[in-house]
Amino acid sequence: MKKVLLVSSSVAFLGRNAGLLSDKGFEFFTAKSGAEAIRLHQKQPFDLVISDLELEGMDGRDLCLELRKHEQSKSLPFVLICYDSPAHIEKVRESKAAAILIRPINPTHLLVTIGSLINMQLARSKRVAFNSEVLTKKQDLEFVSQSHDISATGILLETEHLLSQGDTILCDLKFDEALGTEAQGEVIRCLNSKSGKKLYGVKFVELPPPKRNMIERYVASNTHLGISQKPIIPLGNNLE
Repeated sequence: MKKVLLVSSSVAFLGRNAGLLSDKGFEFFTAKSGAEAIRLHQKQPFDLVISDLELEGMDGRDLCLELRKHEQSKSLPFVLICYDSPAHIEKVRESKAAAILIRPINPTHLLVTIGSLINMQLARSKRVAFNSEVLTKKQDLEFVSQSHDISATGILLETEHLLSQGDTILCDLKFDEALGTEAQGEVIRCLNSKSGKKLYGVKFVELPPPKRNMIERYVASNTHLGISQKPIIPLGNNLE
């Protein structure tokens, strides 16, 4: 059972969401301050932390940054809740949180965000089908490859063009009509396909967090954990 920590100084908010998350099969914990959240996390690490930006003492931004200092929680999914104001959103940016929830919180949106981020953790070692044409660039050469599957760390491409192990390429990934990103990759293996074309295993390299998050969330949205999933645009895209 996945462990979720909700941090808020609002007793009403904590109580309102405790039953919601418990009903969906999460093990649910609460903290009323950043200091209490850190103590709880040290006793038993959580799979996800959701925190109000405004807390007594240490605020949500500082809580996120403090938890990320520790090796065991460097990749901990962290969601910040705030009001739709420039000052609050700038603080969320500084925290490098994985996602943002704007008040007032929609319960369905809360559940989808939690499910997506927890699935994203599992998706880092999972490959999912991704049958799409991928515009591929190698230096000045530009050609179209056919993708077969994708993971958070790489993609399998089929093409008539000859590539070599160690080649660096740029892949233009389109997840749907509105969602896509470019990803730099390195060819790490070469195979022959049944059609006679070449298959190349490509490892993503030097991905900025917004691009990495977008790919992880696409993979996560194809991982079923009992919650209806839709890809969620990463924090960086929400705020630009």
